[in-house]
Amino acid sequence: MSQPADPTGPPLADGLFRSAAAMRAAHNELIQRRREQSISARPIPMSGAEGRALESFANDAISFVHGGCRTGAILDDEEERMGAQSMLIFWANFLQRIGYEIDESVLSDFDPNMAPDLPEELCPYLGLDSFRESDRRRFFGRAQLTQQFVQRLATARSLLVIGPSGSGKSSLVRAGLIPALRDGALPGSAGWRYLTLIIPGTDPILSLVRAISPDEQGYHAQEIARRLRDDPESVLAMLGGDSGPPTVLMVDQFEELFTLAEREADRAAFIRAILAIVGTAAPQHRLVLTMRSDFETFALAVPELRPLVEESRAPVTPLSPAELREAIEAPAQDIGLKFESGVVDLLVQELVGEPAGLPLLQFTLLKLWEQREHNRITLAAYERVGGGRQALARSADAFYEALIPEDQVSTRRILLRMVRPGDGLEVTSSRVRRDELYVGGEDPGRIDRVIQKLVDARLVRLTHDEVGRPTQLEVSHEALVRNWPKLVGWLEDEKLALATRRRLEQRAQEWQRLGAGSAGLLDETQLREAEHWVASPEALYLGYDPVLARLIVASSEALREAEDAREAIRERELAQARALAEEQRARAEAEAARADSQRRSAVWLRVLLAGMAALAVAALYLGTQALASAARETNLKATAVLSAATNASLAATSDALRQTAEAQSELERSLGRTAVAAQGEAQRSAEQANIQRVAAETQRNLARAGELAAEAQEALASRPQRGLLLAVAAAQVGNSPAEIAGAALSAALTRTDGVGIGMAPGPIVAAAITADRALVASADEMGTLRLWSPTAKPGAAPLAAVKDLAEPARFADLSDDGRWAVIASTSRALVYAIQSNAFDGAPVELTGLPETISALGIGPARPGGPRWLIISGIDGSILGWRLDGSAPVGPTTFSSAERPTGVIRALAFSPDGRWLATGGADRITRLWDLTATQAANRFATRLNARAGAITALAFSADSRWMAAGAADGTIHLWRVGGGGFSGVPSVKTGPIGSITALVFSPDGAWLLSGSSDRNARLWSADAFATNGAEAVVLTGHSQAITAMAFSPDSQLAITASSDRDILAWPIRLLRAEPYRLHGHEQTVQALFPTSDGLLSAGRDGQLRRWDLPPRTAEQRASFVAGLSLDDQMRDACLAAGRSLTDEEIRQFFGDASATLPCQ
Repeated sequence: MSQPADPTGPPLADGLFRSAAAMRAAHNELIQRRREQSISARPIPMSGAEGRALESFANDAISFVHGGCRTGAILDDEEERMGAQSMLIFWANFLQRIGYEIDESVLSDFDPNMAPDLPEELCPYLGLDSFRESDRRRFFGRAQLTQQFVQRLATARSLLVIGPSGSGKSSLVRAGLIPALRDGALPGSAGWRYLTLIIPGTDPILSLVRAISPDEQGYHAQEIARRLRDDPESVLAMLGGDSGPPTVLMVDQFEELFTLAEREADRAAFIRAILAIVGTAAPQHRLVLTMRSDFETFALAVPELRPLVEESRAPVTPLSPAELREAIEAPAQDIGLKFESGVVDLLVQELVGEPAGLPLLQFTLLKLWEQREHNRITLAAYERVGGGRQALARSADAFYEALIPEDQVSTRRILLRMVRPGDGLEVTSSRVRRDELYVGGEDPGRIDRVIQKLVDARLVRLTHDEVGRPTQLEVSHEALVRNWPKLVGWLEDEKLALATRRRLEQRAQEWQRLGAGSAGLLDETQLREAEHWVASPEALYLGYDPVLARLIVASSEALREAEDAREAIRERELAQARALAEEQRARAEAEAARADSQRRSAVWLRVLLAGMAALAVAALYLGTQALASAARETNLKATAVLSAATNASLAATSDALRQTAEAQSELERSLGRTAVAAQGEAQRSAEQANIQRVAAETQRNLARAGELAAEAQEALASRPQRGLLLAVAAAQVGNSPAEIAGAALSAALTRTDGVGIGMAPGPIVAAAITADRALVASADEMGTLRLWSPTAKPGAAPLAAVKDLAEPARFADLSDDGRWAVIASTSRALVYAIQSNAFDGAPVELTGLPETISALGIGPARPGGPRWLIISGIDGSILGWRLDGSAPVGPTTFSSAERPTGVIRALAFSPDGRWLATGGADRITRLWDLTATQAANRFATRLNARAGAITALAFSADSRWMAAGAADGTIHLWRVGGGGFSGVPSVKTGPIGSITALVFSPDGAWLLSGSSDRNARLWSADAFATNGAEAVVLTGHSQAITAMAFSPDSQLAITASSDRDILAWPIRLLRAEPYRLHGHEQTVQALFPTSDGLLSAGRDGQLRRWDLPPRTAEQRASFVAGLSLDDQMRDACLAAGRSLTDEEIRQFFGDASATLPCQ
């Protein structure tokens, strides 16, 4: 936006000042000149230099008085007129004292016809743009917070300005804090060096280099960045080392370090560099960061960064009503812009406390400026733009409606590319490269034209890449994402496709974060899903991150290489087997030849031996006879000698043995004495070692128990099941101190309620229950359909489970009589018959489905009539199958003269089985008569709600009322008569945000609505129908409402949310705090009241059972205090409802063989 002209001049026609502020500025300038020129209020001779100076000054004062008098014609505020008159009197008196006569010094009367036209360049408001340093003259309402932040930097080296989107973080730093420092708000700060503000982007190190060395470009900048990555502390030398001036580094949108930085090494180097900047003793550099509060946990998770975050945290508080008023009126006063009485009050009332109040305020003021009448903003203009809450939506609607149809198509696609769904139903803006918006088949010229129109309308802004070219685009502010119902409706229409894109892009970003190598690649199933999606029309329409395409290529190549490697191994193993077989055959042949040779040798040997034996016998006989005589003589002599030697040897041996025995006896006596002494010493050493071992084991157990207890406490808020399991593990540590184990268990059981009765290995995406509450069906993201008993013991296995879908499930339902179940992805649907709580035979795969399924449901059977399975598509098609035989019969097309257009988002069946209600992107609610025997007669009536896309539908228990919720927050209530809708609907405007759920109480007295604004609203059905009392707003959730129900007696309204918690509100005590049911670890998907409690299903894969009414936290604490440690451990295991996962075992125990809790 161009900068406003100087509001003090030039004057208007006839010397009028533009405003009282401009008149005061001229007055102050005269005062300053008089002081500088030492002009006194006394007559002096009109000659010489002094006289000429006085004459010149007097003429200027006369012009001021004349122009000031005429300015009264445009001043209608009494306070402004009094101030202007005081200035006129001051200068009239001065002129009289120096000898000048003034013929007029009284303000003219106010004349509305004299109101000046304020030129466009004076516009004091920015719309959705952030304030910059050059906008400081228009920045008001933050003086107190600016001063607080200045004082923080007087003693601290870093400041983390943190707050939600729309809180004004960037504007406060750019137009408040930095100008104050430049003006010398701190001693010496006027002489500090202020680097150009940076946004981390995809390459934070290069962004830092360009801020410090803006003259370095291209290769030189890249080379400096490379050196800085290798040695982050070298940033100090870049700042001038010890002799450099104190420097201020400002990093805006610091969260991009965790969301956009492509390399983990860059992120780590950037953190080390900024810590080095604020870690030097001299010079005293300063670091100012801004960050969205929802990313604070990312920063805290970095150990090196955590101290800086905790010590430097400076939250941005909402503007008070007085500060809001100043932000509205002060910029207007400077240029003479007036507000009709009541306009400012209405703006303040509407926007005080609004989460995105500042951008909404600035945008509304900008639109009011465009509707000004001369120099005045009127109440009529305020009503035309829609006030603070509707100005943005109306302006965006007007922009869209003015486009030609083909540009509307491109606008929708481009804006959807710039938003990203988060967990649950939250969405955020996302920067995209301009070249990503050009798709095949769409005229690039048209895309350029649409982008320029979006930029001109200030709905989209261009941002700059690392080399300064405007190649990236983003929505001007996330306030547009949350406050334009049409865009919210588009998001609802494309929720399935956007969720798929987000899931795949998250995998791609994780792969990139891990280094874009082998870690994080897709497996075969994931690759097939990704390839299918990028080839789909939705991917072509919505676009996707180029990193996903690279991940698909890398994963495909890795899988192909792995298959090639496996094939090579198989070939190698086969060759080895063949070689081994050949070797064994050759060895066998060699062994056979050798055996044959040995056999022939053995025959000849036997013959030879027989001959030799005969000769040996003869020779032996003759030799024996010859030697016998000589041998006998020799033997007699030897015997005599041997006898004498033996006698001598025996005598010597006897003497030696005697001496040895005596020595042995003495040795044994000595060793006995030594052994007794050694035994006593050994016993004493053993006792001491045992004492030390017990002490060491006690210390080790104390440390281990404390470690597990601390982990349990930390997990309780977001991972309560894990917290329970770790608390039990702390209590199981041998000899663990009772105060540690008891405290951990007591805290876990006090904060967590309910018991887990079933656990699926993947997130539950849909669940349903029979009318008698005897059977529950759940479908998980892995494509498995399970049947459960609601009364099963905690941790029980499912009654039955099948996995025939072979792709991610998105939908499932169970008939109210428990005889049929259906599970579906976006392209396949399988129907199962059920007998005796088990699946009966193979599933029936439905044919003739919509190209992409958007919703499904099984309705109740009307007596004598069929039961219908209804499936709708994103193309507006509605198909039905009858489930009144042994197999589904269909499909039957539900059609009308005016076919639905766009995605069908919501289905609802009346409890009596007669009616089907459908609604979706075309904003039309249709009612279909399911009892009609002819398809042509099935469509009953339609009603265009003139609201946003239909997002939720519900019938009352008696089937007499039907409610529809829309993406713009409106709710419509119709009476259903014999032939369809009866009469005109009652309409209520609810939240700013999409209606996510609707439900009637069993007694029909109440209607409960949930919204993406995190709140539920309870309406009296009778009052709603008669346009009576408004709803009671039920606040307590921190994220969007996902499921709702009433207790069977209609006394409790129950809500669930993406924040993982369930709240139960006593209807008779709505102003009291609700019961908080805490136990799920991810989004709660479904709620099922039963006769004795409540069942819930969550994306953590768990089914949980709760008592109704629940116990309060105080009651739970009292109950837990009365339990023994063993009973607490038992109850904690029941409440957890699961065992530790393999990942948790590795994280907290390291060794899977360790003693684990609740096994």
